[in-house]
Amino acid sequence: MSVTGQDNKELQQEFVIVGEPIVPGIGLGKALLLGKSSLRIRELTLPQEEVEHEISRYYKALKRSRSDLAALEKEAKGKQGYQEIASILQAHLEIIKDPLLTEEVVKTIRKDRKNAEFVFSSVMGEIEKSLCAVQKTTATRVDRVQDIHDISNRVIGHLCCQHKSSLGEFDQNLIVFSEELTPSEAANANPEYIRGFVSLEGAKTSHTAIVSLAKNIPYVANFTTELWDTIKEFSGTLVLINGDKGEITFNPQLSTIQTYYRKQASVSVTVPVQVQTGKNLPLISLSAQIVSTEELPMIERESPGTSVGLFRSEFMAFSLGRLPCVEEQADQYAQLVQFQCSDIHVLRLFDFGEDKECPCISSSHRSVRWLLEQEKVLKEQLQAIAIVSRIGRLKVLIPGVIDASEIALVKRLFQEEIRLLKGISENILWGSMIEIPSAVWMIEEILQESSFVALGTNDLAQYTLGTSRERSLLGERSRVPHPSVIRMIHHVVEQAKQKNVPVSVCGEMAGDPALLPMFLGLGVKELSAVIPAINSLKMRLLDLNSRGCSRLTKQLLRAKTYEEVHQLLYV
Repeated sequence: MSVTGQDNKELQQEFVIVGEPIVPGIGLGKALLLGKSSLRIRELTLPQEEVEHEISRYYKALKRSRSDLAALEKEAKGKQGYQEIASILQAHLEIIKDPLLTEEVVKTIRKDRKNAEFVFSSVMGEIEKSLCAVQKTTATRVDRVQDIHDISNRVIGHLCCQHKSSLGEFDQNLIVFSEELTPSEAANANPEYIRGFVSLEGAKTSHTAIVSLAKNIPYVANFTTELWDTIKEFSGTLVLINGDKGEITFNPQLSTIQTYYRKQASVSVTVPVQVQTGKNLPLISLSAQIVSTEELPMIERESPGTSVGLFRSEFMAFSLGRLPCVEEQADQYAQLVQFQCSDIHVLRLFDFGEDKECPCISSSHRSVRWLLEQEKVLKEQLQAIAIVSRIGRLKVLIPGVIDASEIALVKRLFQEEIRLLKGISENILWGSMIEIPSAVWMIEEILQESSFVALGTNDLAQYTLGTSRERSLLGERSRVPHPSVIRMIHHVVEQAKQKNVPVSVCGEMAGDPALLPMFLGLGVKELSAVIPAINSLKMRLLDLNSRGCSRLTKQLLRAKTYEEVHQLLYV
C-alpha cells in the first residue's frame, strides 16, 4: 500500500510545529493522515423473525474481533521486548470474552428488538459511564476508557463491514497522524515502515505510548485543534519527527535531515554509557528499564555495556496471566544476573496496585503493602532471589515504601528464606523506592535500612499533587515538574549524600533530556530510562557543563510556579 504526495507548491517550504514529546527517537517518512472512524450507528427496530439472525451476526463479529486480537497477541508474545504489548492485547481479549458483556448485549437485542451495532455501542457506553462514576480521574481510568473505545470500534467495524487500513499493510516509510491513535492500531504497526506517530491528544503513560515505546516508534502528541487543522493540509508530504523535542518538520531540507541523523549516529557510536561531559561535571550512569529478560539483547544492540536499572518483575505475571512459580522466577532472575555489564543489575519486587492489578489476586493495597499482605507470594519471590544470589550479586528494590519498618520486615523474611535453603550467603544489596511523600519525609530512617534508593517520579508527582499523570488534565504542565517535586527530590538527594547512599531516578522524568541538567545539578548518580531514551540522553549530555547545571538547579529550587520551571527548562 502506498501514499501519494502533495502537489501544492505553497506547501513545499520547510515548516515546523511543536507538540509534546511522548516517545523519543527520530523518524522520516511521508505523512499518512488517518481519519476519524466513519462508522455511523443507526438505531433500527427489527421484525421479531430477524432477532435471532441479528444475534448470530453479533456472535460472528465477536469471533472475528477475538481472532484479530489473538493474532496480534500471539505475534507480540513471540517478539523480544513486546511483553507489555501482549499484556494490553490480552486485556482487550478478556473484555471481549466477558460472558456478562455478551449476555447483556444478547438479552437487550432480544428484549428491545434493536440492531446489534446500536445495542453493543449502547452497552459499551454504559460501561464507560460506570467507569467514570466509580473511579476518580487517573491514568488507569483514562486508559480503560480508551480501551473501551478501541474494542467498540473493532467489533462495530466487523458488524458494519468497515475497517481502517491496517498499519501493518504499508510498504513505504510513513509518519502516521491520527486524532485518536488506539493501542491496537499501534500494536498492528510495522516499525520497519511506520517511522513515527503524531496524535491530537496523548500521554506518556497511555497504553498507546507503551506500545509505541516497545516498538521503538517516536511519538509526539497534544496540539491545538487549530494547529491540527493546519497539519491536515500536509498529508502526503515528507515529514521528520523528533520525539526527543516534540518537533514535527514538514518538507525538511536535506541539511536539516543530515543534521539530525549525523548527531544521532555520532552519539550512538562514540559516547560511552558513563559520560563525563565537562571539566568538572560529575559522572552519571545511564541504565535501562525493562519488563522482560527478552529485552536484554536489545540493550546489547542499542547501548552495549548498559546495566539494568529497573527490572519490573510484575510483568512476568501480566505475560503469563498468573503469578510465576519459584522456578520460573529463578530462571528469569538468573538471566538478569548473568547479563554482562559494568554494574550490578536492579530487580524490583512485584509492584501491584490500582494501575497494575495482579491477574489472580484482588487487594486494596499496593506495592510493598500488597506483598506483606500476600506473604506467601513475597516469600516465593524472595526464595527465587536467594537461589539466584548463588551465581551473582543483585540489587533488590522494594517498591512504594512509606517508612523504614516495611524494609526491615522484607529483609527479615529474606533472612528466613536463606536459613531454610541453607548454604546460601546473603549476596543482595537492598534498596527502597521513594515514590510516596511520606517516604520523602522519613528518608533519614529509610536510608539506615537501604544500600541505595530510587526515586519513582511518576507516582511521587501524582501523589504529591493529587492529580492524574494524563496530559488532558494538566495540559502543558504534565511534562513540567512542579517546584514541590523538585524540592522533594533535592531533599532526598541531600540526605542520601550525608549517608553516602547513591540515588537513582526512574520514571518518565528520567528519560526526558530537558531534565538532565537538573538531575546533574542536584547530584543524582544514575538515571534509569527506557531503552530508546538512552541515546537521546547521551545526545543531551554532549551539550552540558557542570557550571551551567549547578546554576540552573539553584534557580529551579527558588522557583514557585510551574511557569517558572517551564521557562527555565523548556524555553
